[in-house]
Amino acid sequence: MSKIEKALKILEENISMIFSVSEWAEAVGYKNTKNFYRHFRKHYHETPKSIIIEYKLMHIKKIMQKYPNEKFLFIAWEANFNDDHHLRQFVYTHTKKSLTDFHKTTIS
Repeated sequence: MSKIEKALKILEENISMIFSVSEWAEAVGYKNTKNFYRHFRKHYHETPKSIIIEYKLMHIKKIMQKYPNEKFLFIAWEANFNDDHHLRQFVYTHTKKSLTDFHKTTIS
């Protein structure tokens, strides 16, 4: 299995620690982020950034499902966000839903 084929598994295992394409490229073993970006896009037909966002949203959903009654600050910390404000901002930016609406649709 090539480095680029291992990329998704590495992201999934380290989703709380990877925040940027450059961090992901380094975790996969690429010294040059542009090479990682190019190889990833050619192999998966999507940008690495879009996949990071998709995986982060899935990770947040899993945490919400595991802890449906927890406060958003706890969810933020579990997902490795600094606070619930950053979590709210991330969710709204990428889903156009408030964190409350995102939570409702996730746990229902």
